[in-house]
Amino acid sequence: MRLFFMRCKIIVFVTLLFAVTFSPSVDAKMQNLDERRVLLVYTNQDEIAMANVQMIQATMSGLFEQVDIIHVDQLEQVYLDEADIVVAYAKTDEEISSRAIDLLSNYSQELLGIGEFAKFLPQFDEWEFIGDISVRYIDNQPLNYEVVVNEIQVDGNTEVLLEGKQYEKSFPIIMKKERASYINFTDFFEEERYIFSYYLYDLFQIDKPESHYAYIRLEDISPVTDPKLLQQAGDYLLDRGIPVYLAVIPVYVNNETGKTMMLSDMPELKGVLDDLVERGAYIIAHGYTHTYRYTETGEGFEFWDSVLNQPITTMNPQDEPTLLKKANQFSSEDAYHTYLEPYQAIETQYINEKLTASIHSLIELGYSPIAFEAPHYTMGANGYRIASNYFSSVFGQMQLSDTNWGVMNSPLFMSRPTRLNGMVLYPETVGFVDPSESDPITAMEEKIAQVVKVPGSMLGGFYHPYLGIDYLKEMVALFDAVPNLKWLDVKNTELVVKTDKTSVTVENGEIMTRSSLSYKDDLRVMVKERPLEIVLWLIVLLTTIFVSIFTINIFLLRIRYRKRLFEERL
Repeated sequence: MRLFFMRCKIIVFVTLLFAVTFSPSVDAKMQNLDERRVLLVYTNQDEIAMANVQMIQATMSGLFEQVDIIHVDQLEQVYLDEADIVVAYAKTDEEISSRAIDLLSNYSQELLGIGEFAKFLPQFDEWEFIGDISVRYIDNQPLNYEVVVNEIQVDGNTEVLLEGKQYEKSFPIIMKKERASYINFTDFFEEERYIFSYYLYDLFQIDKPESHYAYIRLEDISPVTDPKLLQQAGDYLLDRGIPVYLAVIPVYVNNETGKTMMLSDMPELKGVLDDLVERGAYIIAHGYTHTYRYTETGEGFEFWDSVLNQPITTMNPQDEPTLLKKANQFSSEDAYHTYLEPYQAIETQYINEKLTASIHSLIELGYSPIAFEAPHYTMGANGYRIASNYFSSVFGQMQLSDTNWGVMNSPLFMSRPTRLNGMVLYPETVGFVDPSESDPITAMEEKIAQVVKVPGSMLGGFYHPYLGIDYLKEMVALFDAVPNLKWLDVKNTELVVKTDKTSVTVENGEIMTRSSLSYKDDLRVMVKERPLEIVLWLIVLLTTIFVSIFTINIFLLRIRYRKRLFEERL
């Protein structure tokens, strides 16, 4: 985890770079972002604490133009001078240097304390922190699980914006006193995510939007997708003026036989895709094969080893992956980083090749991808760094850990998370229609009801076309019932997808594609993806050549033989 700390220090400077490289105007047409600059200062460095830091930053970047993160030990006066708002987060009661406390004590602008950090700051001296207590209700609403908060006795000049309850006793959860505010919980994954997002407007006097943007993504479109069901789903949405987003996988891998199928081999399916794209559907690059090693396309993770729950360590499916050691097995952060370097080099090469192949395959099929969606949303920080070289936008959720794919979530706003290295996130917030649930539509309805309570939140969901059209109709009806809902149409944004030989941009509402791909690039892909087929064709070619040579030779011999007979008769 100390390695993660080092990466986070680097991320602060990378964020500043990308703030210049990619203009905030990408989302300005849909979001009126607050121009105040936010600095998020954190203490703890364990996996869960860092995941929460990333969630806080991602959420706030949906409301503010710039939200930087920095570890408390790296805090300098110059950072505070440039910040209009400081957020101080500590998940646990960890010692903070007197130097950092002195710097923050003199900060006179908006200050938001989260968790244990506030105990050390003079802005909260008039409150009495008594101890931990669990609450079962917040804002008179029952929680799915108990939330541990501080029992705090506030002074009479403090405004309590939100309370929690344990039996009949109430405890302050969100408080504000002059320019200092406090949030009395430390996790931002479940119900707290909605509370935090909602109260940011009140804490920082931000105007609340009246509308919600929404999208429905048709998921896992691969060479084995039923073309008729895809056509029905796409037509249903387009006929109602709903923009269609197609998450496309160009290559299908059969995990039992190892054989591959290409979209180009499926003329009926390609015809459906051609028709939907012609009508305005957008293509999202959803990996190249959506699989890693011997898992089936659509089930595998592609950019994460789901079996060992670690980053990719092999280039070829035939090679046995290496089980990576943990950080606590090394004497120092540097030693651990040195150990990881060769494996990160493999992962970097692997992801570069896969993303390039995905984009090139789609463009050669006549489709212009406008964004990226990682298979099962799994990808470590190194993966996001690489992906940001190809894509300006991502759909879905984000993996918040470099050691555990299960630590995953998304903000409720369209945002620019630091973890995504400059890419804009169009979050998936309401899930998908899951036929394994007893009442999948009701389950989605409940999620939508939670999300729409937060002003300006995005309703992002996806649907599998193989389910048929009935569930899709009900899903659309749920979205349509939301007041002031607007369907997301990315033609009004600035999107970029690029490789060294291709580029896709949105210019004046039109998708522009440029490509310098040649037949040599096609041949390289075929050799890599279909080596057996290439070998068989070479055998056929060689056999044909030898048979032709043999036939020509026989023909020539017969001519010579006839000529000789003719000469002998003379």
